[in-house]
Amino acid sequence: MILIGLLELLERKLSGLAVHVTQDGMADYRSVLETLEAMKRLIDPHDPEPEARPGVLFVDDEEIIRRIGTRVLENAGYAVFTAADGAEALEVFLEHREGIGCIVLDLVMPRLDGVQAYHKLRALSPGIPVIMTTGYGEGEIKGKFEKLDLAGFLRKPFTASALSGLVSECVGKAGPESGGTAGKGTVQRT
Repeated sequence: MILIGLLELLERKLSGLAVHVTQDGMADYRSVLETLEAMKRLIDPHDPEPEARPGVLFVDDEEIIRRIGTRVLENAGYAVFTAADGAEALEVFLEHREGIGCIVLDLVMPRLDGVQAYHKLRALSPGIPVIMTTGYGEGEIKGKFEKLDLAGFLRKPFTASALSGLVSECVGKAGPESGGTAGKGTVQRT
């Protein structure tokens, strides 16, 4: 318990400091504080865990987009499940259904495109919020989206804040009582 007290004292002392990030990527104060919090949880497992966020299924056929999306969402506190196309998205969703609270789905993919995957995923879980992404302009794809109950739309390339913000908004409005209207009408372009 003395060690926990020391960690808490150090945490209080560091919490007032501004976050400093060096050009060469050295540790900043924020990572020190996160490490201290993790150490406290390891030492005293009775401390409650922070409220876990639901997972996000991130579907895109471009590996670099999946990696960036995963990193952005994990940094925002989400567990991320990935798939490279619509068919794989169905498999991942069926395996992890209970842990997924939102789906980010690319429009153009091999095997099963975004619209086809959307219909199959919504048949499995009618209330799940789905955010569609595409590199096409809104005018080019407007007809494809009009009849879909999308939680949102992100045009590629999108920013990290646009992705995490829209996912956060959708997850915040999602739930059994939402009936599939989480974020209805939300369109976010970057």
